[in-house]
Amino acid sequence: MVHRLNARLAGVYLAAAATRLHSSDPSGAQEMVDEASLCSGGLPTEPEAFREVRRSIEGARADIARERTRRDLTIVRRAEIRTRLLAAPEPAGTTTQGGDRSPGLALALSSVLPGVGQLTDRRPLPALGFFLGTAIPAVAGVLLVRAADSQYANYQNATDGQRAADLYSSTHTLWISGVVAFSVAGAAWLWNVIDAYGGRAMYQ
Repeated sequence: MVHRLNARLAGVYLAAAATRLHSSDPSGAQEMVDEASLCSGGLPTEPEAFREVRRSIEGARADIARERTRRDLTIVRRAEIRTRLLAAPEPAGTTTQGGDRSPGLALALSSVLPGVGQLTDRRPLPALGFFLGTAIPAVAGVLLVRAADSQYANYQNATDGQRAADLYSSTHTLWISGVVAFSVAGAAWLWNVIDAYGGRAMYQ
């Protein structure tokens, strides 16, 4: 009676092992086969059903070994494919980090719109910095010059001497501030063009 119970319990473990092996879990399947082997350790050689339990255990072990070999071969093949992809040369004209790039194209793009040349070199933060560093002072310069023009128009229409002097002084200050803002924008634009042409290699 005990032998039959052990044989049935071994069959339950073998079924669990088959399920885990089907789920690509050879380690879990091995644990179930080991449990089945413990249950079958004291089984006699007769009747035939007991011998069948032992043959099933050996067959399960062989299946697990084949699955592990298959998984190992899959891992090796994937590693070989990854190595080949990493070693393959980049297509001509492709911009890569630290690889081939087109300095002329980057220079031309950044000349038109600051920061775009840095994007072709995969440097988004410098691209944003150059764009804002050029755009903000340029917009400020336009606003200051327009304010200076408005003040100058008021100066021309002023009838009071003191007010005219104040308006003239204000106009002069606004004009100077506008020139400074445009100078900053120009310097940022020039730096942006040089940086786009040189790329990240300038800072290495």
